[in-house]
Amino acid sequence: MRNFCRLFGIIATAALIGFSMSGCSMDDDSPARTPPPEVRTYRGSGDGMTFVLIITGGASFELRIVSDDPNVATIYISGAASLDNGNWVLAPAAVDGAPVTDEGEITVEVDASGGIGDIDSDVDIPGVDWPDTVTPLPNLSGTFEGMMWANRPNLTRLIFEVGTPPIGDAFTMQWQWGAGGAWSNIGRGTVEFGASGAVDLTITHWWEDGWDPVDPADPEYHMPGTFANGVLTLVSFGYAAEPFFRLGTAPAASPLRGTWQRQTEPGAFETLYFTDVNWARAEPPMFGGGFYEYNAFVSRGTFELGVGGTVTLTVTHTTPDNGDTWNAVTQATTVAGSFANNTLTLAFDSVDETFARPGAAAPPPPAGLVGTWEADVEIPDPARMRVTFANDWSWTAQARFGSGAFENFARGTFTLDGTILVLTRTHAWEYGAWLASPDMIPGTFDSGTLILNLADEYDPELVTFTRQ
Repeated sequence: MRNFCRLFGIIATAALIGFSMSGCSMDDDSPARTPPPEVRTYRGSGDGMTFVLIITGGASFELRIVSDDPNVATIYISGAASLDNGNWVLAPAAVDGAPVTDEGEITVEVDASGGIGDIDSDVDIPGVDWPDTVTPLPNLSGTFEGMMWANRPNLTRLIFEVGTPPIGDAFTMQWQWGAGGAWSNIGRGTVEFGASGAVDLTITHWWEDGWDPVDPADPEYHMPGTFANGVLTLVSFGYAAEPFFRLGTAPAASPLRGTWQRQTEPGAFETLYFTDVNWARAEPPMFGGGFYEYNAFVSRGTFELGVGGTVTLTVTHTTPDNGDTWNAVTQATTVAGSFANNTLTLAFDSVDETFARPGAAAPPPPAGLVGTWEADVEIPDPARMRVTFANDWSWTAQARFGSGAFENFARGTFTLDGTILVLTRTHAWEYGAWLASPDMIPGTFDSGTLILNLADEYDPELVTFTRQ
């Protein structure tokens, strides 16, 4: 009963956490926590160098000088800092850890955008030729929103805030689960700024049951990109670059954004995922031994939506392993198509194929299936499972343990082809919110009898449900 255990495992975890929290208490005599010192970050560029000034507690500083030439090492200057008429006056004490013997000061002018507008130094720093003109670089702060690829596009918010040295900045990453759904923490990390607007976001913690540390040396947890003209562009998890905009500044979303499907056989769909600039194609799922294998990516690229609804997909990458590795094509190819009346037509393999939104224009399910069904199951403890089917081809599942109340644990969509019933789970209920959690449960609906295959690949178990 692997499918069912997956669904109920979430409830069990939540129950354990709730029990653990109920056994905790806060001692009024616990010592007060000292708040961390305030950290401010300023940036500017000039003469092939990027300057990053980090002020801690209003009293100490670190000034990084990053050359556009990757062969030139970054210079780190540190010491005491003081604020004078809105400008920072720096007294260098060390350069790259070595004491500074030359007495003097560095005055850093801060402009209205929070960037470095000018640098005036009477200190001789080896390897540094102070520029005559410094261009302020705006700070990456506040909330940005865009699409992030992680097996499929997810609407993502990146919330930037000042962190602690030596990194300077930090971010929290949130995903939205379903259109208009709740925003949930998914990751957090640090930001490194390079030359000419280059940025590198490093995920240091991933949200599971709490903030769990991850290996920052793993390339999977690095999101390189650029920050220019107020737009943050990032490559996430090895997929294509996507733009992120400050809240309220993003252009209108593409009408193609989201998921499109074409049924290839009962319960199996070829799927296209679109953001505002990129797309990816996945083959239909495959069934075997009573378990479900996820969609397998085959290609991805960019697209253009032209005048009159013309669509052009450019294939830039293919994958030999379902999206774990993307290989750039030696010569880009295109796929022509059209978009009209909320229908997408594309000529893959020189044959027109029509894609629609999941569940779009589908006839209503049989009246005999719509409604609530229940069955007794064991996982391994006895439980009562309730599944409710709706006219819009959606379903919701609940569970009751012992004499307790029914609790949400899963929802999704379903298809019915003849007597073949397939439940696609899209979300699971966890910690008071619906979280994306794809899976699939096959079954049958024949002559008013509902049977679901709650099985693992070695021990199939067909459960018959009774209409309520």
